[in-house]
Amino acid sequence: MTFSILIPSYNDPCYALVKALRTQLLSLNIEWEIIVGDDCSTDEKVREENARIEKLSGCRVEWGTENVGRAAIRNLLAEWATGDWLLFVDSGNLIGSDDFMRKYAEFFFKTMDTECVVYGGRVLNDDTDTSNLRYKYEQAWEKNGKVDARRADPYRSFNTCNFLISRTTMLRIPFNEDMKQYGFEDVLLGKQLKEAGVPIYHIDNPVTFGVYETNAEFLRKTEEAVRMQFEFQELIGDYSNLLRAERKVKQFGMSGVLNILYKVIGGMLKKNLLGKHPTAFCFNLYKLMLLNSMV
Repeated sequence: MTFSILIPSYNDPCYALVKALRTQLLSLNIEWEIIVGDDCSTDEKVREENARIEKLSGCRVEWGTENVGRAAIRNLLAEWATGDWLLFVDSGNLIGSDDFMRKYAEFFFKTMDTECVVYGGRVLNDDTDTSNLRYKYEQAWEKNGKVDARRADPYRSFNTCNFLISRTTMLRIPFNEDMKQYGFEDVLLGKQLKEAGVPIYHIDNPVTFGVYETNAEFLRKTEEAVRMQFEFQELIGDYSNLLRAERKVKQFGMSGVLNILYKVIGGMLKKNLLGKHPTAFCFNLYKLMLLNSMV
């Protein structure tokens, strides 16, 4: 069995992540490779650091010449890989345990399924900056990321930050490359895997959340994700909690009222989210109002 560890990256330094993974792989009796897919990063300091990866045996960087987006870069990584199994790890994460790779290897030595996906999960780091919107959001959803909660709803709990998939499956069921902006390419893939009858197993083998972006950057990405849900709502369907909530608003005839409220308090909600005391309630309400305004 051969592992390809694939790291999609855009303006993220990956040397420390690659080195940590490589150290663990060297202790295992398996064939492996590590590939970083650089999606045309613009930060020269990041590019210089990631160039160091190419000096590590078994590791390489594929340098993109144009920014193709989160879905397409993952599909390209699957095509470049030579391994039977592909482990995708997002570049913004850290490896928090010394047996991270061993757990994945042991899982497949025991099961040897030819068609399956494994999601290991993600945990928060020790940063407790309660003024950070991303941290507050991740903290609110932390209980949903526990392995028992994920197993109760395996396809809707799928995330691309840390998952293992057979190369055959990935090439047969690729990411939707029409989804070029931030978010929900993983949600759609989870739905497609269910429709194809490919099992998703959830194990307790998390990566650790890395750096939390600024409130302004995370809000920008969130607004982009809301637009993605609106644009691809027919494909995503009830796999989106936000789309389900918006349908209930319609069902109870509250769309007009919510639009009026958005015009009145939308600015105040955004101010809260960009300030020092953002709340999960304001965040969820803002997303719902924003989506409703697009309908």
